[in-house]
Amino acid sequence: MQSRARSMHLMSQLSNKKPSISVTNEEVKDDIQLLMKSDPGLFKEIVKKHTDDVLASLNDMQHQAEKLLDNVATSCRPMSRDEKRDLQKSIKELPGGNLKRVAEIIKDHYVASGKEFSDEVTVNLEEEDGVMLWRLHFYVAAVKSARKLAS
Repeated sequence: MQSRARSMHLMSQLSNKKPSISVTNEEVKDDIQLLMKSDPGLFKEIVKKHTDDVLASLNDMQHQAEKLLDNVATSCRPMSRDEKRDLQKSIKELPGGNLKRVAEIIKDHYVASGKEFSDEVTVNLEEEDGVMLWRLHFYVAAVKSARKLAS
């Protein structure tokens, strides 16, 4: 019974944004271990709730960042032919995981623009609008910067 009461107290503390008492990392680890042992179902429920909350917040932040990038890209000058060629070359050099993100950027732009998008898309950078081109440019530049930092 005491273990269940402790579990309920832990649940209320974990669910609150600010715990009512100051705790150390070691105490938190001990409390988590106790909760996992005493009530695994409750522990899973709490973890799922917090995971869902964090994922929803991250998803919302991603959408806000996407809107911000679109707003920035709308104010950019038209891309020159040389810049388009450089962008095309840089995209071809990206690893597979990054190419998936390029496809997502293109898909999102097509959907937002009301254009049709199929699973296989051939994009002619000469014919695309500046917003998508600059979004791709910013993404490729971010990947290049991350690679430089990693090496």
